Amino acid sequence: MSDTLDEDAYANSYHYFQRSLAILSQDAEEQCLAMGNFNVAWEIKDDVISNGYAVLSTMSTQLSDQQQKQVKQLLENASAIPDYVVNVPNTKEGHLKAMTDPHWTPLRAQAKQLIAVLSAETDRVRAVLYGDQSGC
Repeated sequence: MSDTLDEDAYANSYHYFQRSLAILSQDAEEQCLAMGNFNVAWEIKDDVISNGYAVLSTMSTQLSDQQQKQVKQLLENASAIPDYVVNVPNTKEGHLKAMTDPHWTPLRAQAKQLIAVLSAETDRVRAVLYGDQSGC
């Protein structure tokens, strides 16, 4: 894979992971709204894990060893969310109840911390994806 294609693949994976982190960091009501009240807990868990591993498996990852370690820790913690928390009735009430489960509380805090730790990389990836346009 060429360097440009590898960087593009990394930037795309990173973009989706960052988006997943942003949703994970929100409170339960905001998460339900962001996910359209559809399979909220399952989708958030799956998105964070799959997008995070996509970033880590990309050859051109720009993350430091410490950042990679923090991402891996979040992915392990998200993977540990029990099935009963994510497999709930596909109703607005079911999703809100699932997202207020205490298992999500430390993950929200961890996502907020990771967003801050990755802020410079997020800015760099935005420049790769969108050029010098800010606010994208």
